[in-house]
Amino acid sequence: MTHAVSQADITHAAAVLKAGELVAFPTETVYGLG
Repeated sequence: MTHAVSQADITHAAAVLKAGELVAFPTETVYGLG
């Protein structure tokens, strides 16, 4: 991964998850959904 995750990114992802939506995030080989 070449992009460092900022606190703002984490806060945004948490808000999206709390709203019942999905987030996609890269792993070494595929994208994960959470």
